[in-house]
Amino acid sequence: MHRNTLKYRLTRIRDAFGVDVEIPTQRLVAELQVAVFTGHPELQRRPDATAPEQE
Repeated sequence: MHRNTLKYRLTRIRDAFGVDVEIPTQRLVAELQVAVFTGHPELQRRPDATAPEQE
């Protein structure tokens, strides 16, 4: 990947999600969020609005 492509993509991430990967704590939080969602695909599904609520 070209250096400018990487810089462009990092800028797009910052603009879209408000995460500046140059700040270590923000980068860590983003990495943890990605790890949780990729490790738990059930969190990605939206609940079915027609299904009865479970108690």
